[in-house]
Amino acid sequence: MRKIYRKVVLMLLLNALAFGSTLCAQEQAIERQEPQTQIEKAMKELKNENARVRESAAWALSGLADRLEGREAKNTAEILIKKLEDEDYAVRRNVVYALTGLGPRLEGETAKRMAYGLLTKLEDESWDVRQVVPAALESVALRLEETTLDTCLEALLNKFMTIDDEYDQARYAAANAYGSILAHLKHEKIDPLAQSLLTKLEDKEIKVRQACLMALTPIIVRLEGKKAGTVATALLERLKDPELEEYVTDQYVIQPLGELSTRVSDSQSTFILDVLFGRLVDGRESDRIRRSAGNALRPGVPRMTHEQRERLIQLIITDPNGASTPAPIGQLLELVVLYLDGQRAREVAATLLAQFGDLNRDARYSTIISLATMAEHLGLEQLEKAITNGEKVIEEERFHSYSMSDVEQAVDLLKERKQVYKSIARDFPPDE
Repeated sequence: MRKIYRKVVLMLLLNALAFGSTLCAQEQAIERQEPQTQIEKAMKELKNENARVRESAAWALSGLADRLEGREAKNTAEILIKKLEDEDYAVRRNVVYALTGLGPRLEGETAKRMAYGLLTKLEDESWDVRQVVPAALESVALRLEETTLDTCLEALLNKFMTIDDEYDQARYAAANAYGSILAHLKHEKIDPLAQSLLTKLEDKEIKVRQACLMALTPIIVRLEGKKAGTVATALLERLKDPELEEYVTDQYVIQPLGELSTRVSDSQSTFILDVLFGRLVDGRESDRIRRSAGNALRPGVPRMTHEQRERLIQLIITDPNGASTPAPIGQLLELVVLYLDGQRAREVAATLLAQFGDLNRDARYSTIISLATMAEHLGLEQLEKAITNGEKVIEEERFHSYSMSDVEQAVDLLKERKQVYKSIARDFPPDE
């Protein structure tokens, strides 16, 4: 009996391998053909009785969508819209992928039919389908007339505002799509919808608060003044929310705060940057949060007060290799030295040059670039040391795959400044 069982299992495995090989061979054959032939073949195979063949055909069309225009795109979309009702979930999923690529190429009634066809799939029985539908709706959104667009927005909003769907990714995908669509609309349409999202940030359901954060993030780049300040205040409050998961706090609160620091009043900007700096240096925070705080500070460097820039410089020169600060502090250094001049620039340069031998690769790159940024304030001796160190870095790394273009440009700039210094030395300050 065991021998018979083993034989049956073996036969099933061999058949599965054979079918997998056949399907793979079909996909490779499609890829080798000319685009037009590939499209025709895939369209024909969408009607195949074998679900795996239909799945493969729909996937092939998803990769060919960007080659279709006009009537060809319209005709292909019309067929795919009907295949949204395929009995196999994997076919439906790949059909949605294909429609996502076609969305921006459609218009009129075809775009409308695509949108309404997709709306029915927001509640598909398969989470695999539900989670990809929002991106497809986003792709066609700007091709829709206002009434249909409003219907899509309302459906997406309902999707992530309710917690009926046990699969969170489907809801979060709807939130992202909702926010991304809003970001392309006129301000008179954005403002009331954004305000409703802000109100829902106080919802008792943590999953609703999370989804609202995701929907707000893409809109932030469109906000200015008072509206930006309102959103910034709401996001700062979310940092106090103990229930928010780390990745939500990271991606949808901390990073947007950096962008908002450039769009609010001076006092609000100062406060936001202080909060971000606090997260950066707080050893109790996760490395991910601290890294995000460092990245979020970058757009805010031009709005920093003198005291804030000095605090940042002290952090960097005290820990130039980032041993205790898991953030790209070298990139922050490159930005903050833009605002140094005269004596202070030379003092920072002296510290950076004195530490150079103990720096790791990334810190060396950033230091050379930063020294080049301050070149006009440096004396001859500092310029020569910076050039020597830069050339040494280039020589040591030239056999590696790392790009040296930024460092090479920095060294060239330092050399140019040295030549100017020699020609008109009286106009330059002495080394301190």
